[in-house]
Amino acid sequence: MKNSIKTTILSFILLVCIVGVSCSSCNADVVGSTKSSSSTITGTYSSSVDGWITDDEARATVTPSADQMPATYDAADFVYEPSGYTQVEIDLSDLGNSYANGDITVEAKAKKTTITLGNSAKYNIVLSGASEVGVTIASDYDFVLTLDNVAISSKDGSDEQALKTNGSATCFLVLVGESTLTGCTDESGETNTNAVKAGGSLVVSGDGVLNVVGNTKHGIVSDDVVCIQSGTLNITLNPETSAGTGIKPVNGYVQNDGVVNITALNMTQGSENKGIKVDGDEKETDYGAGKGYILINGGELTINTSGKGMSAGFDPTEDGDTTSSVNDPRILKGTYLCSTSMEL
Repeated sequence: MKNSIKTTILSFILLVCIVGVSCSSCNADVVGSTKSSSSTITGTYSSSVDGWITDDEARATVTPSADQMPATYDAADFVYEPSGYTQVEIDLSDLGNSYANGDITVEAKAKKTTITLGNSAKYNIVLSGASEVGVTIASDYDFVLTLDNVAISSKDGSDEQALKTNGSATCFLVLVGESTLTGCTDESGETNTNAVKAGGSLVVSGDGVLNVVGNTKHGIVSDDVVCIQSGTLNITLNPETSAGTGIKPVNGYVQNDGVVNITALNMTQGSENKGIKVDGDEKETDYGAGKGYILINGGELTINTSGKGMSAGFDPTEDGDTTSSVNDPRILKGTYLCSTSMEL
């Protein structure tokens, strides 16, 4: 039987993060485990979060004041000035003649195409055309990647993502028209590859549509934060072969606007899909230390999943790397929202 929640949040930010200092395993879950579930979050609103949090005192503080925001969250990290980037157009259907810039190299191989950006300028790489192998962007500096009606499918059985960014630089992903990124398939069941993998933060904007199809694992993965500024994302996990999660960033998920639709309906026991999952990261020196949050500031989010719709969790036993709790992911300063898995 399908569970259904329609959660409307009025007046500020819904902040869902966990610190696991006072319990062995803490998770804040939007939807329950083995049944098909649906979640809809619309607009910049307040208050109907009943059922998410079992502790009345904690629920009363779910709308945080400005000084309760995570110290590691900075909205300026997710904004860029387009005029500051040099535009380079690359036609994936004609790689041999599609670009002319000595600071950029394009290497096309049987399983993937690698585009390496030099360090002499900030670049806006505009991709067009189609590719039957995955595309990797390598850059040590923040860059803009514009998808202009692109179709990229990673080669079946290749263990390559349809789109991958190397390094910890932020990728500002701009959507123009309608593009599709399709992860590889593998009939042997041995390949577990995400459709999209970002080594740093992934910031989505533009007026276009991006369709992401995950066949063997997750839809979109980021080693830092996924931020949705505008545009439409349709993420679909193969219900027969993917045991993954729609969007799975390590340090945070932020949605300021735009439309996100996640469909993930693998009903096989032990392989149920999740919608959005943020683990948090605890390291002394890592750039993500202390993060692990979900912020919904606006836009539309619809999740239809066989497992949990949205969760942020940190297990100190399994995830803890240091004895100090100062750098643990947390929801609010001094307030722990911990519970067992809740089915709504």
